[in-house]
Amino acid sequence: MTAAAALSNWHRSDDVSFWLFAAFLLALFALGGSGSDAAATQLILRPLSVLFLGAALSRISPGTLRPYAVPLGIVCATIVLALFQTIPLPPAMWSALPVRDVLLPGLQILGIDGVWRPLTLSPPRTWNSIYAFLTPITAILLYARLPRRHFERLLMLILGFAVLNSLVMLAQLLGPPGAFRLFGGEAVRSVSGLFANRNHAAVFLGTVMPVIAALHVCRSAAPTRAAESMVYAVAALFLFTMIVASGSRIGLLAALIGVIASAMILSSDREMGGWRRRIIGPVAIVSAALIAALIYLFTAQTAAFDRLFASDAIDDTRFAILPISWDMAKALFPYGGGFGAYADIYRMFEPEALLGPRSMNNAHLDPLEYVIEGGLAALLILAVGAAWWLRRLAGAMTAGGGVHLRLGLSVSAILAVASLTTFPLRTPIVGVLFVLALCWMADRSGRRL
Repeated sequence: MTAAAALSNWHRSDDVSFWLFAAFLLALFALGGSGSDAAATQLILRPLSVLFLGAALSRISPGTLRPYAVPLGIVCATIVLALFQTIPLPPAMWSALPVRDVLLPGLQILGIDGVWRPLTLSPPRTWNSIYAFLTPITAILLYARLPRRHFERLLMLILGFAVLNSLVMLAQLLGPPGAFRLFGGEAVRSVSGLFANRNHAAVFLGTVMPVIAALHVCRSAAPTRAAESMVYAVAALFLFTMIVASGSRIGLLAALIGVIASAMILSSDREMGGWRRRIIGPVAIVSAALIAALIYLFTAQTAAFDRLFASDAIDDTRFAILPISWDMAKALFPYGGGFGAYADIYRMFEPEALLGPRSMNNAHLDPLEYVIEGGLAALLILAVGAAWWLRRLAGAMTAGGGVHLRLGLSVSAILAVASLTTFPLRTPIVGVLFVLALCWMADRSGRRL
């Protein structure tokens, strides 16, 4: 093969597109279990993301990106806003910004009050946020080149990684303390698999429930469908068991929503009779209730159950900081305090009653934290995204929609609910899954099943 032919194959081959994406997902799941800027895995994942981003840009064309204008626009708008926050401002302009009056006396004592400073109150953390967005952008660009026939293979990859994560969780559950852990901190004491946070691991497994349902629909014409359906059922049960073992309440909620959302996806199965389609919804709701009841009956004496329903200091703190976070949002509006700067801003508002050895790095309410850090511009981005999501939901309810749309709505809804109490989207694995869900929602009839 000549160099020109090899280059042409690189630009046009659908198989190259799939294997690039598969390699990217492999790196993501091996290294993207923690969203902390202190995680050593970020030093490997982000340079790899840049390499995959370059490969994606060399193969992309404006036409292939057009259907994904909204998901790509949301990510790019956030990056542009973060970059704007790093632009140095004149001292007079900077000192007139909200909350800066608290910092000015100290700066004057040090004799550095006349220095040009950016809008963000934590430039290093804002730059870290910018670097973090390279991974989801890479995922969008790589997905844009995937043809329809590779959709099933992508779902199989996600399911395979979910099963692998569950196997690691099982090893952590059965092994000695500290064994099979990839990250320090909480992960040393919890069942979290490839993740640093058990809640994020459990939420991820919950989002895979509708992925399994989508696979079932996509494989409806396969000659081995009966055997595959059994495999999918066993996989779903295994994932659900590991969610319970993690002791994550938000993970259990994500799984229950996923079971109900799976009914919406299964109802699009063209091979299923009309009466069976009608009973899917009630059966899914009853099944979710029965699963919850069985968990209560058979795990009431286990440590996992104790973690599932026991209150702890972290839960109490999550609720205690909500009014503080709200005060932060109002004080910094409309400019925001800078992406990634929540932890530094919180220390300026933290009351004496909440002082303790545990640091508070997130608001545990991601939409509010997004507005705290991004201000009015972030609120507008959220509003545009929410309006687009509701429009796609209305389209699914009136016109039906295909598997892509229903799966995207299901996964994004689960992650949106989870983001109300924790911060799963800040983990690279879950963040990429979220933008993939937006891409599935954006798929047009030419790629839709």
